[in-house]
Amino acid sequence: MNKNTAIESTKIGIKKIKEIGFFWEGEKDISQASLSYHIEINTNLHAEKEEVEVIVSATFKDKEDAFLSIKVATTFYIEHITQFIDKTNALHLPEQIGSLISEISFAHTRALLARNTNGTAFELLILPVIDAKNFM
Repeated sequence: MNKNTAIESTKIGIKKIKEIGFFWEGEKDISQASLSYHIEINTNLHAEKEEVEVIVSATFKDKEDAFLSIKVATTFYIEHITQFIDKTNALHLPEQIGSLISEISFAHTRALLARNTNGTAFELLILPVIDAKNFM
């Protein structure tokens, strides 16, 4: 498939968005904290259903101690997904499709994080804009 037409010629839909986990360490003073974050994206292939599940995990730390984490799964329908699966059952999506589903999954995680931290000391913590090509 021509990678320039991958999105136009492949039907893609969101089937489910599910918050798998959320943890926070109560009201913590983060004004003087030395903050860092870690983001991870994993996928699960369900070829028989023409689905791929993208799981985004984000963890915020103060030095080495995690004080906030969230994990969100977004399940996508991708028509004729088998055309992107090789003989070893590995999924090789065209860059446009991989980037698209990564960006959407990341946005869902960002939105659920904002909802869950609204009105708390953590509501100002944000997940940055990402270059999805680095994750898929």
